[in-house]
Amino acid sequence: MPISKAHVRAGLLVYAIGMSSGVTISSVAPSMVPMAADLNLGSKSAFLAQMVLMTPALAMLISAPFTGAIAERFGYKRTLVIGLLGLLLFGLAGL
Repeated sequence: MPISKAHVRAGLLVYAIGMSSGVTISSVAPSMVPMAADLNLGSKSAFLAQMVLMTPALAMLISAPFTGAIAERFGYKRTLVIGLLGLLLFGLAGL
């Protein structure tokens, strides 16, 4: 099956989203130490600050094996759109 322009655009979109999440996490990391101090939870504040950075990676680790099977069953485009909408919904939930 030849690769169409739509496949290339979808691949670039997924790549850009993945790279932007990595950039976001690495740009937040230096500010975690002052944020942990502001929590005033004693020894637990450092652990909670580390959890902020670890939780998205842990969620990707757990969901990655199932995502391929879901995409094959329901279609790659539908899975990508639902995943992006979920990312938007849960990303805005923290506001």
